[in-house]
Amino acid sequence: MTGHLKGEARPRRGLAAWAEDGSLHIVLAAGLLAVCLAMPGESRAFVGLPLALWAPGYCTVLLIFSRRAWVSRFDALARLAIACTLSMAVWPLLMLLAYAVHRQVTQASTVAVFLSFAVVTLLRVRLRSAAGGRAPVRPGPARGRSPWAAAGAVGVVLAGAGLTAGLAASLPAQQSSRTGAVALAGSAAKAGGPLARSAPLAGSVEVLVADPGPLTRTFRVSAGIDHAQAWAAATVEVAAGGQREVTLSGPLPATSCLARLRITVSSQDGSLAPLVVYFQGNTPGACPT
Repeated sequence: MTGHLKGEARPRRGLAAWAEDGSLHIVLAAGLLAVCLAMPGESRAFVGLPLALWAPGYCTVLLIFSRRAWVSRFDALARLAIACTLSMAVWPLLMLLAYAVHRQVTQASTVAVFLSFAVVTLLRVRLRSAAGGRAPVRPGPARGRSPWAAAGAVGVVLAGAGLTAGLAASLPAQQSSRTGAVALAGSAAKAGGPLARSAPLAGSVEVLVADPGPLTRTFRVSAGIDHAQAWAAATVEVAAGGQREVTLSGPLPATSCLARLRITVSSQDGSLAPLVVYFQGNTPGACPT
């Protein structure tokens, strides 16, 4: 019976040791990140924003101090404020590292860099725990509570949350990494001016669709002349990192002016900015202004 109780107590002691040196918190942060990725749409912000404000700073702290020293020197509000401030300083460095690894900063590359940082921190913490055991921590300076300390700590956290949310809302979408790219192809790409008609009342244009993202996607390519009948749309599947050409054709109006064709490319991730080309007119006379 005694051996059985000791066997049950051993995992509890191990879990307590991981909680004491901060290893458990790092593992939980990585788990929350996985939960955040699995959450749909905007709801992931409820998990992702607090995680982004706390986890990188906390990992940085554990790289510098032991958790026992960290807890002995600062109270809970001060620790939260310091972790939040450090997170705001560490995230730009992590994004630079993600950009150095892969020039298109994506959700996957961001997660990979953070997880690598967390793993390095976890290894550092476990090695420190194995080497130092339960060595006593020198007491830090007395922690007198200033009447402004709590308000200042809360203010730092709120300012960090507002700054992070504001930056996230103001950053432009990386259209090339999410929705692909589109350009003219064939004779249309070589033309130095308006395109020639393939028939008096018809035209055609070749379009190149590229997918620089990590997944194969299906694109819908549609076109139409202003105030006229739309051209038949085409659907093309483009492999990850590949490109495909598609030819669109349709009616053109009888006019002495240029006919403007508006080409739109869209996928499940959104639409690209429209591509505009012009066709020559086919009737004599001056174009009315």
